[in-house]
Amino acid sequence: MGITVSHTGQVNDWRRRMNALFADGQIFMDPGAGQGKTPFHIIWEQAECAKPIFYNNKVLHLFSRPSKETLRSVAASIQQVVQLAIERVDVEFDINRPEVTFTAFDLGRWAHAVEENHQGRPDSRELLLGHAKKLFRHWQLSGSQGVQELEAWALVLLADERER
Repeated sequence: MGITVSHTGQVNDWRRRMNALFADGQIFMDPGAGQGKTPFHIIWEQAECAKPIFYNNKVLHLFSRPSKETLRSVAASIQQVVQLAIERVDVEFDINRPEVTFTAFDLGRWAHAVEENHQGRPDSRELLLGHAKKLFRHWQLSGSQGVQELEAWALVLLADERER
């Protein structure tokens, strides 16, 4: 099963997380007092705690402290890989494709968006409203009025579905 237009929000969330963690370097940042540890700190501590092993008549140490130059090189490589992955997802799943905007008519997505909105996460609702605005612009109709009417009808249909 590949990525479909119903995954728009998930793709955007993934893109934001990857940019924040790797491109912006948050994975390496000190979280501050009382905020726990970053993923990098957790991995680093686990690697440092690794005991040496005996293999092929030799004692091997699984971790040795890298130089600052090596760490910079690793960070740059990670950023490059993440950037390439994001570009690949953008090619595979272009949210500007016309069929993505038609998700504004998907009642299941409206139900999910309404539920998330009640939980204080308005991203899905805003995404659907954005798709609706694009549709109305393409059809040269009033975007704001049409979007409000579409949302109102979606809510009416959802209420009707709950009653059944």
